[in-house]
Amino acid sequence: MIRLLTLLVAMVFGASAVSAQTAQPATVQFVGTITGSAAETLMVRGSDGVISPWTGPLPDFPYMTGDQVTVSFTAKPGQATTSTDGIYRYTIIGQSQTGSSSGTGFALMSGPDISGPITPSGMNQSTSGLVLVYDSNTGSYAIDIPTGSYAINSFGSPSFTYDPDTGTMTSRPLSPMECDGHFYTCATLLGGWDNATLRNIPVQAPDGGIMGWFSLNFSGSWFVNGQQVGGNSVPEPGQLVLFALALVAFGWAWQRRLARQPALASA
Repeated sequence: MIRLLTLLVAMVFGASAVSAQTAQPATVQFVGTITGSAAETLMVRGSDGVISPWTGPLPDFPYMTGDQVTVSFTAKPGQATTSTDGIYRYTIIGQSQTGSSSGTGFALMSGPDISGPITPSGMNQSTSGLVLVYDSNTGSYAIDIPTGSYAINSFGSPSFTYDPDTGTMTSRPLSPMECDGHFYTCATLLGGWDNATLRNIPVQAPDGGIMGWFSLNFSGSWFVNGQQVGGNSVPEPGQLVLFALALVAFGWAWQRRLARQPALASA
């Protein structure tokens, strides 16, 4: 009997240990649409020192309101904490946090990216507020935002140069590794379940001083390994095609109905 009980205990705890090790790196994405860009959010410091909305002309900017944007990264789970229900939670951390956040219950974020020319900092990669959830019973993954908000640092973005002497705004492309070691030139991604904001993208003067800021605002949904796990409803590409075909068919049927109405009236 003792040997049987010992075997059962070993099987239970052994199963938990195996399940804890089956969590694989997961691809996490926030897919959304830009709801506000530089034209709507740009603030500039005037010659009087007052910061106010920019109302002058803007050169072309690679992110416009209505464009689709994807925020993505890989979350690699480490050693899991003990679970009695087969569900494991991993706090997501960045590369620059590994020295202070060792131990179990963490997933390391790697390859953070925002579609387009925005690039992550090579030095200050950190995050807070995001949890990767692995259900070993179904082999599925999800994202949790326990406090309702999160932050991912840091990103460099194309921006503008503002010359206060001439009052003109010109494009400023992103220089490689621009915000590494110069955190005031970096921007932070903040958000929640269905929204995100790349906040305080700096506008510089010709001499490098900061003359203003703007933000990119997104609305969208979370996906893990291609499966939607929260946020707004985002139809799959196949669903969009079917919806478009249905609209065409409906319009064709409606036109036929209208064409028949004069004949029916005369009858």
